[in-house]
Amino acid sequence: MRAHVGRLQRIVSCISQGHVVQARVGSAPAVYAVAFGRPGTVALSGSSGRYSTTVRQRLGPPIASALGRHRVDVLAYSYVLRDFEGPEILAYHWHPEVGRSTEPHLHISAGAGQLRSEFYRAHLPTGEVSVRQFVRLLIEAFGVRPLRTDWETLLAPPSGDD
Repeated sequence: MRAHVGRLQRIVSCISQGHVVQARVGSAPAVYAVAFGRPGTVALSGSSGRYSTTVRQRLGPPIASALGRHRVDVLAYSYVLRDFEGPEILAYHWHPEVGRSTEPHLHISAGAGQLRSEFYRAHLPTGEVSVRQFVRLLIEAFGVRPLRTDWETLLAPPSGDD
């Protein structure tokens, strides 16, 4: 668990000095939530203006691999980009235990500009989205200023991954 939280911290350090926090979820044994952006959102500066973001994951218990390493399963996530003092722009969600959409999906919201009304309730299908992919999107597509000179290396796809 500590290694997973450490990886998340390195990833989000590319765009913010905020800290990833971990807490046990309810009475579920070994299920944790990690959050970045507590108590609400973290401010980001970009070439197109100011944004804020939140990153949340629900994690299962660590699982030992045959090599003695441990991995953590992400059971649900929410990665949100907002206009700094305005509405949500987009949100990547995966919450298989809740509601009508159990697949990973994207919401495009009012902060994205004038949209057809269907977008406000649509769950646009995506594959699983990692925090690494989300942070890279913020830098490359939204012009969020990276705080680390090694951000490209930290956010590069792992070999054999996405």
